[in-house]
Amino acid sequence: MSSDKAVQESFEQLQYYEHSLQQLLAQKQHIQIEHAEIENATREVTATKGAIFKMVGGVMVQTEREPTLAELGERMKQITSHLEAIQKQEKALMEQAHAVRQTLQKAVAARTPTK
Repeated sequence: MSSDKAVQESFEQLQYYEHSLQQLLAQKQHIQIEHAEIENATREVTATKGAIFKMVGGVMVQTEREPTLAELGERMKQITSHLEAIQKQEKALMEQAHAVRQTLQKAVAARTPTK
């Protein structure tokens, strides 16, 4: 009976890891989108020769090019750092889930009668 309980606990642990991975992947996707938006904004600000505008709250205001590029560069560093942290978490969760999955497979194989 204790092996049934161990299998159940392993299954619940695997479900937890998979749920955590789904949440992490959603975060990662959001960060990747923001990363792409910042890259695009940096390209546009760099390529534009005229006035630069940005949204502040619900109002569009004219701004200087260099401070805007500096802000975008700082935000890119933050986003990149966050993305790297998420990737580390993702790798760790995937390894943990893989280990639990292997344990479950061994437990199921041990319980399956052979012919």
